[in-house]
Amino acid sequence: ITTFSKDKRTVAKISTEVIKEKYAASTHIDKVLSSYWWDGKVEDTQEYRLEIITRKDKEDIIVQTIKLLHDYDVPEIQIDEHNTLNKDIESWIDENVK
Repeated sequence: ITTFSKDKRTVAKISTEVIKEKYAASTHIDKVLSSYWWDGKVEDTQEYRLEIITRKDKEDIIVQTIKLLHDYDVPEIQIDEHNTLNKDIESWIDENVK
């Protein structure tokens, strides 16, 4: 699950919450350049991308958490299916998500 914010504290707060509550096994935060339409014009903005590594059964609670803690009126929330080639990682995710 991925979301973005201009404010690093926002994505850090979401990251801390989903890890603390064991909704996710890990998170990654990195800086990106985003271009998008907003209020009828193109915006080019430095943002922080938060990637959340979890199981499918935690998607709804993580989406709720993002909406609750996010600083954007309309946060982008992407959910991508993945196929892990390393089965040990899948086991590790299962062990660390409750």
